[in-house]
Amino acid sequence: MNTKVDDVGDCRKAVQVELGADEIRNEYETVVKLFTSNARIPGFRPGKAPRERVESRFRKDIEKELQDRVLPRAYHEMLEKEQLAPVAVVDLQDVSIGAQDGLRFKAILDVKPTFKSPKYKKVSIDAKSAEVTEADIDEAVNGVLQRMARYVDAESGAVAEQDLVQIDYTAQSASGAPLALDGEGVAELTEGKDYWLPVVGDNELIPGLLDAVRGKEIGASVQFKAYFPADYKVTDLAGQKIAYDIVIKGLRKMQVPALDEAILKQIGMESEEALRARVRADLESAKKEQEEARQREQVNTFLLENTKISVPESQVANERSTLLRSLLMRMAQQGATREMMEQHRDEVMANVSRQAEERVKLQYILEQIAEEENLKVETVDIDGAFAKLAERHGMPVERLHAEVEKQENGMAQFQTDVLRDKVMNFLLGQAKIK
Repeated sequence: MNTKVDDVGDCRKAVQVELGADEIRNEYETVVKLFTSNARIPGFRPGKAPRERVESRFRKDIEKELQDRVLPRAYHEMLEKEQLAPVAVVDLQDVSIGAQDGLRFKAILDVKPTFKSPKYKKVSIDAKSAEVTEADIDEAVNGVLQRMARYVDAESGAVAEQDLVQIDYTAQSASGAPLALDGEGVAELTEGKDYWLPVVGDNELIPGLLDAVRGKEIGASVQFKAYFPADYKVTDLAGQKIAYDIVIKGLRKMQVPALDEAILKQIGMESEEALRARVRADLESAKKEQEEARQREQVNTFLLENTKISVPESQVANERSTLLRSLLMRMAQQGATREMMEQHRDEVMANVSRQAEERVKLQYILEQIAEEENLKVETVDIDGAFAKLAERHGMPVERLHAEVEKQENGMAQFQTDVLRDKVMNFLLGQAKIK
């Protein structure tokens, strides 16, 4: 076997492979005998046709069968000879095979990057306190009570935050006539009757609508102009100022229950002290996770900024596809239209491409650190990761284990994730806390 390896990219190699006719002779004879024994040629009994007639009549089929038998063996011999461990076969080119010429092909391979690890010990980390204060607990308890609140009709009063306000509204064109728009989902932007609107932050149907009604009394008439941004989802309104007439018809005030014995019983708590203890524990756990995630992000940033590494484009492309599918699914679930997605296509693709490349780089950096520090995944690590994940998702460990095993390469990927997590914990343990 003759081979020639050329670098055609940072992590890409082109390998030219040649096997002489004598190196595939035995396999060729085996294939010809197989065809001769089974060939049906007019004028000859099965298996009795002359070899020359069989070779001539079935030349392409013989070469195809020969290629299927010889090429995989030649490919693996080439990898062993050149000591290559590809992460992906990008392409097979210029494949030719014949009894007289032997086998020739070119393999385009992506290979693991070679790089120098950064000085990853004593990474400087800016740590923040994860302490839970009494004010934090008060806010969380109030949140529990607000989620149990109910709305009651108000006969009078001004619109305030957390209220529900009932309005009639109409939009006007530049000429003062009622605004008319065509298209799906735009009717509620032109007019509404007996429309109940939650007064919460800036989560609003029409830009500026909440600010226009805040502080107004029941029965008040309001006129205001809404400015629709240039990238607004409805093209006919994008970049436009539209006048609206509003009548405030009704008001409902949020009635938050008192933290009494009945409410405590309803939420399964024996006392206010027990509730606050549970809230404290939950907040401490959440803050600890948030702070750990923030510190991990600092380590990731350090590794990326201090490692000179190029990664296989095929892996980046696969990661980009995975991230993009996930992002588009989330955007669709949040109500984004195809038109909105297309408007932000370049920005989305740029962000996804950057994230994909960073994730693949971090994968290689963390795996190399694991090798240098002899960090390996033990059974206790796998069991602990399954237990933690099962608790987070509220499901039995056995069921989670089965779900992972059902996925293609599920367990292998799970073990890889556990190893990277172990490396990150090692780096955090070595870090210098500011």
